[in-house]
Amino acid sequence: FVLSSFLIIFALDNMGNYYISLNQHSKAEKSFLEALNVVSTIDDEVRKGKILGNLALIKQAEKKYIEAQKLLEEGLVYSEKHKDDKNTMHASIQLAGLFLEQNKIENAKKSIAIAEEIANSKIYYKKSLFQIYKLKFKIANIEKNDTEELYIRRKLSTLEEELNNADGDNVYQKANWLLKKEQYTHKLNLANA
Repeated sequence: FVLSSFLIIFALDNMGNYYISLNQHSKAEKSFLEALNVVSTIDDEVRKGKILGNLALIKQAEKKYIEAQKLLEEGLVYSEKHKDDKNTMHASIQLAGLFLEQNKIENAKKSIAIAEEIANSKIYYKKSLFQIYKLKFKIANIEKNDTEELYIRRKLSTLEEELNNADGDNVYQKANWLLKKEQYTHKLNLANA
């Protein structure tokens, strides 16, 4: 029963995210609410927190900031309770973006600090760190802090380069290109011999 419930939740959650990508918020919300109903039958609070974060995306897109904030904060409670750092980080980044949309700079900074501490704890959180620095860049821009903006711009550039070199697709493409180059060079050498 638990496995089938998990698969149903997974499917509904993915459908909701798909509908968000199509900008079909009512269908996305329906999928997420159905997923919440199923998740309550197996008492998986971590999964519930993630779904609440997805629902918050819809509310944020609809400019229903108070509802989005409540959903994110509830999700954060579950993530922190179960020591799910990854979801805590993602929800904090999302909450920081929500605060920035409302020009609540100090609240955004607090959420960023939480997310950044987690992102700095693991080398594989570079994509999240990139998102965090993009938010920090917006804040530096709003505060007209040229020194901070320049530092962040450099940090973003470094992170982007690291991501491009470490991202699976990019690494695969480079390796494939090098292999083809080596094969071509070998064929050329054989032809000239």
